[in-house]
Amino acid sequence: MTTEKRKGNIKVVIPSVITYIVGIGIGNLTGYSIGTSRAISQTDTQLVQPGYIQPRDLRVHSTDVNNDAQLETLVDIGEKSYLFKYVDNKPTLVEYMMKPAELVEIK
Repeated sequence: MTTEKRKGNIKVVIPSVITYIVGIGIGNLTGYSIGTSRAISQTDTQLVQPGYIQPRDLRVHSTDVNNDAQLETLVDIGEKSYLFKYVDNKPTLVEYMMKPAELVEIK
């Protein structure tokens, strides 16, 4: 490859790289990217409307709550956990409680 050919490729690549870097910088400054919604940080409470749950208070996870070898989806809001399931084809939070295991003696 000749020196002139390398220079020609560099001239094409440098503007593309600069455009890419500037685009990422603008996206980071504004919090927006093309094709995505703005994610609210866990400490950014002033943007959440009154009456809505703060993102920092939510946790979604799955675990085998009832020991049936199948996972349930849970949503923790603050200190309270809810089952997150479909009820009549609508996503629904359902309160639940676990009863302690009962000891039954066989005679």
